[in-house]
Amino acid sequence: MKKLFFTLIMIFSLCSNYAAADELTAHQFLEISSNNILTVMNGHKEAGVTDVDVLSASLEDLLEQVVDFKSIAKAVMGKHRKKLTPEQKQEFTSVFKKTLVQLYTKVFVQFEIVRIDVEPPIKDLPFKGSVAMKVTASDGAIYSISYSVRKNKEQQWMVRNVILDGINLGLAYRNQFDSAYVQHGGDMTKVLYSWAADVSDDDEVANAKVAS
Repeated sequence: MKKLFFTLIMIFSLCSNYAAADELTAHQFLEISSNNILTVMNGHKEAGVTDVDVLSASLEDLLEQVVDFKSIAKAVMGKHRKKLTPEQKQEFTSVFKKTLVQLYTKVFVQFEIVRIDVEPPIKDLPFKGSVAMKVTASDGAIYSISYSVRKNKEQQWMVRNVILDGINLGLAYRNQFDSAYVQHGGDMTKVLYSWAADVSDDDEVANAKVAS
């Protein structure tokens, strides 16, 4: 569970303020962005900013520049997406983004990342592909992460999914949505409520794991 949360946090550790981001390779983009967010979060820490809502708002603005929330949410809804109204799709995407950013903000402040190593590319990625990375935490644990990235219409790299030691996190969330949809008979009000509740439960588990 600790591995899962740490990896998910690293997904949302990717942001960029570079005007020429479209000129970077996928590996360069992820390496610079990952280290940049560490600088930002460390700045908040040094300034004594600990309010999760404040940090979440700041982080969300950055994440929207690099994480394709809409595409990820679309994949999570999976086969049920065709049954939903445009309003329901939009509402889930909004809830999906909000709950994840809040959760990952809370967990992020409890981990200390000491080193990030982006593995050399095996081949150039002109439009889409995978980027491998190893992340070292303060407890000495090393996490192997593979990011699925793709260029958007503006030719900027965007994160679409992540795999940790063979665990496809996008698929894990799709299974969670599928279970909730079936359990609640397609009632999206209940699905959204249960989704937020499940994320809250995950937060409690993460806190327990960190404390252990």
